Amino acid sequence: MRIEELFKNNSEYYIYQSDCIDLLSKLPNKSIQLIITSPPYNLGQEYEERVSFESYLKFQEKVIGECVRILKSNGSICWQVGNYRENKENFPLDIFLYPIFKKLNLVLRNRIIWHFRAGLGSNRK
Repeated sequence: MRIEELFKNNSEYYIYQSDCIDLLSKLPNKSIQLIITSPPYNLGQEYEERVSFESYLKFQEKVIGECVRILKSNGSICWQVGNYRENKENFPLDIFLYPIFKKLNLVLRNRIIWHFRAGLGSNRK
């Protein structure tokens, strides 16, 4: 099935429930102007399966590669990430993902860091 067959012209939105690679693979090259995403952080939440950190980064590289393939030459990607935690240590995911974006010839234009004084889980940090 071609991707355009999934969407109706009069729809305001469309929910596609599947693996993101499945959806991305159906989109044509250089067809998307803006990609905004907040992928799972590999924390073992109910909506994700925790895998080795190396496997997580390999999957993110595959997703980022597909996003770059479908992105228009003047398009933008907003990739919102947080921290991966292992053995009571925080690993800022943007530090690990940045080399993947650079390898795919993307240019960092802005970096926004949210600072939280308190909140859920703050007593464990």
